[in-house]
Amino acid sequence: MKGGLRGRIRDPLLRLLQQGVSAERLALCVAIGVVVGNIPILGTSTLLCAAIALLFRLNLAAMLVAPAATFLIYKMLAPAFDRAARRITGGVRPQD
Repeated sequence: MKGGLRGRIRDPLLRLLQQGVSAERLALCVAIGVVVGNIPILGTSTLLCAAIALLFRLNLAAMLVAPAATFLIYKMLAPAFDRAARRITGGVRPQD
């Protein structure tokens, strides 16, 4: 069983590249997936990636691998998103 980045990210992307996806299209899919994957509303990144992939005829699998890979980046950015939301709303926190 492979672990880490090699088994979860690199190998699936290499398999996609070998299936006829050009390097430019694969890079575009990954770039869009990384940007959309950091949207701080849970679940919307998957829906937006799927919609963008279907709209622009991009590789759906590559678009969905990137947000999964950037989940840790989102976790690191969550405090910054929280601070930005507090500034926008004037410090009001939603009721639990």
